[in-house]
Amino acid sequence: MGDEIRIVGAGLSGLTCAINLAGSGREVLVLDKEQRHGGRPEFRPDGAASPFDFEKVKAYTGIDISPACHPVENLVWSIFGDRLDMPHQEGFQTYMVERGPRSTSIDTLLYDLAVEAGVRFEWGFSIKSPSDVADLPEGSVIATGLDVQGFEAMGIPYVPFWGWFAKSLVDDPRTLAWAYIDDFTVDYAFTTQVNGSLFALLFQRERPLSKAAKRKFEEYTAAEGLELTGWRDLIGGAAPHRSLGNPVLYKNNMIILGTLAGVMEPMLNFGMLGALVCGRIGAIAVDDRAAAYDEFRRLTSFFRRSMLMKRANDATPTAVRRALWGVASKMMVRASAESRNKAMRFVPGNVGFQ
Repeated sequence: MGDEIRIVGAGLSGLTCAINLAGSGREVLVLDKEQRHGGRPEFRPDGAASPFDFEKVKAYTGIDISPACHPVENLVWSIFGDRLDMPHQEGFQTYMVERGPRSTSIDTLLYDLAVEAGVRFEWGFSIKSPSDVADLPEGSVIATGLDVQGFEAMGIPYVPFWGWFAKSLVDDPRTLAWAYIDDFTVDYAFTTQVNGSLFALLFQRERPLSKAAKRKFEEYTAAEGLELTGWRDLIGGAAPHRSLGNPVLYKNNMIILGTLAGVMEPMLNFGMLGALVCGRIGAIAVDDRAAAYDEFRRLTSFFRRSMLMKRANDATPTAVRRALWGVASKMMVRASAESRNKAMRFVPGNVGFQ
């Protein structure tokens, strides 16, 4: 079936691409900078939420991700200190997954499927400069996620982001989430609990977090009774939100996937569903670049509108942001499952694929 396909990055999009290519008879080699699957070890395990329609994801990607997904039993909105609880509603298609190398993670589910399909892996490989990219065979797949070096090596514009995070293991089987909108960031903060793993992250694009912001977020999590220790800075993150033209599938004779390709939604940073869909598109691109490009354009069709919404949010006075987020969160709490699902159609992968 031709030469071996190289994929740089063992994240969601890289693994989905590898599974699809191997399933069609291709020889596939996945290269990753870490020493095992699951991403940056200091950051894992962590929980992340995303809208998933399991049947439609499987129909498009060929992969059943449902074993790794858990309904969020309760989501707590904290809007400038005002609390709203949003219990799980039957039919609401947003779920929590664990990221990382543990057996309960979505990364392990995909990794095991890739190994079963015959995909080979090599660890400790990274691209740090354009010359590293030039050494790869033409048509290689680059899916290096949030890694700054990947963006710089590929010459793709990005915005840096800074984070303050902590994690712990808890004796609590529930799947829970907390979302915080406040003046400590123009973005947001969140805490997740899944598979007994508790994780909290305050982040901000464009400028570093202040000490006061970090302290305030710690106080919020403590007020919820969350036992988080070992707080530290997240260093070296990049988001594809510098330019309205950021989404790119092909560059320098390479196929670009996932966050690096711009499938991370700019306003709220949802990207997992888009990464899975993009992985399938990458497999299509190996044999049919035109067809893959048409699919990619559909996948990223909301990017510009979402980017403009993000810029408007950042320029909005704090008092107005507080009022707008307060109204939006109350509407989501009161909405039906069907309405909530429709409200998530801005997430990459929802438009045109579901």
